[in-house]
Amino acid sequence: GDEGEGSIGSSASVGLGGDGDSADEFARSPHPEGSAFNILELYDGVLANIIKEGPASALYLGLYEASTKVLFKYEFFSSFPLLAYLLSGALGEFVGSTIRAPAEAVKTRVQTGRNLDSAVNEVFLDEDGRTNTFRAWSSSLFRDVPHGAVQIAIFEICKTAIINNPNIDFDVNTLLSEALLGALGGGIGGFLTTPADKITTRIISNSLEKLSPSDVVQRILKEEGVAGFFDGALQRTTYWALAIAIFLSCYCSFRQLAVPFFL
Repeated sequence: GDEGEGSIGSSASVGLGGDGDSADEFARSPHPEGSAFNILELYDGVLANIIKEGPASALYLGLYEASTKVLFKYEFFSSFPLLAYLLSGALGEFVGSTIRAPAEAVKTRVQTGRNLDSAVNEVFLDEDGRTNTFRAWSSSLFRDVPHGAVQIAIFEICKTAIINNPNIDFDVNTLLSEALLGALGGGIGGFLTTPADKITTRIISNSLEKLSPSDVVQRILKEEGVAGFFDGALQRTTYWALAIAIFLSCYCSFRQLAVPFFL
């Protein structure tokens, strides 16, 4: 079903595209002048990220597909398909994030030297651990829900516009076409949510200060100005363009292959 293809697509995206967290952190972290860039640094924790992203992405796409089918039964959403795509993508991302957040918390602790048992206990059984995980999750919604909504909506609306335009001779169902449309959606979504990513990262990395989004916004404006909100925008846009190109093209391809088995 859609969940299976979504999980496979996410695994391919993370495996080939590397770790989005590492990409964002690398883009913003200082490096000694003249030091060589090692692209393998972006692949730190790939296996852990596949485990983290697979189930969450399966939920994201499964709920997205189910939601669009329901919404398009109503004339209003048939007249405004972009709104249906945005709402469905946002819902899928919101629900998927409830799995991604605790998995991310466990993954981070394992990568910093804890064993798996102690990491799981700290995230799920320890009161402070649960509080911190909830705080990180609620902060990440500010970034991830809009991103999940925008990337899939742009992909779908562009695909629909091309199909419905008789003057465009372009097969949108090929692997390359879907990769290009996925890159467009992922890149635009990544760029538009760069300010939210900057704010979210500050909140999570300074958890002891218990900063609110408004506190972080004021601090960034004071220290870096408006341009500070787009620090790392090029790297984030590039990463997500590549990641979503792989993710959605693989998803669509596996979905086409799976259709005969689920009819």
